[in-house]
Amino acid sequence: MLSQLPTTNGDVLMAQKSDKTLYVCLEGIDCTGKSELAKHLSAKLKEMNLNHSIVASTKQQDSTTWIERFFARHERFLESRFWRAFLYAHRSNKAARLANWSGDVIIGDRSIVTPYVVRWSSSRWRNWLLIRFVNRLERRLRSPDYIFYLEAESEVPQDRMKSRGTKKDVDETPEHMARMEAAYKEIMKEKPIKRLRSTQWIIVDANGDITEVGSHLFKLLMELDEMKRLLTNIDEGGSNCEREINCKRPEEIGK
Repeated sequence: MLSQLPTTNGDVLMAQKSDKTLYVCLEGIDCTGKSELAKHLSAKLKEMNLNHSIVASTKQQDSTTWIERFFARHERFLESRFWRAFLYAHRSNKAARLANWSGDVIIGDRSIVTPYVVRWSSSRWRNWLLIRFVNRLERRLRSPDYIFYLEAESEVPQDRMKSRGTKKDVDETPEHMARMEAAYKEIMKEKPIKRLRSTQWIIVDANGDITEVGSHLFKLLMELDEMKRLLTNIDEGGSNCEREINCKRPEEIGK
């Protein structure tokens, strides 16, 4: 756990989140298993009958919107990180609007950190402009309470990418992935983004089998103070989950 500082969000118009809702996100370079691990956590929370959802801020929410149709017809614009920023801002803001921010737990398959990381540079001046650019474009997605940063040796995501057999994205070159990894570590340690200063980071070893990583990740989630308080509230009848459903503790899963 690397940071715990008060946050200042400036003029960012974020979706309203219940104080009882725990928002945890998975971050890391491409092919470290974020989407699979988000589904793994979701399955575990479903077994516990907790009111939860997944927010995938970079994934397409609705293919019929004009901006999605534009980029589908003019794929060359996807090769530009500048133009891509508008598409992903649309997806992020729409995901924030559609999310259930009043549940028990929200799992983020990526987060507001991603748009900073993919364009981060060695120039403080450029990063100063970038922060304001992202804050203006992606105004609705909340800052996570916790980020599980999936750390893997460089060969692991590259091997997974090859086995995936799909065309590489502009952000999936070894050089750019190395820059993204450096950006994650700088943002984690230096805390240059006010919007993220209350976010706590937990580094997770993502080198192993995805099932093993998922089990370890679930244990880390259950060890969070907020999760322990949520389970205590469940015992006292104060959870956000529907009360006609009996919520379970982790040790009761499968019973």
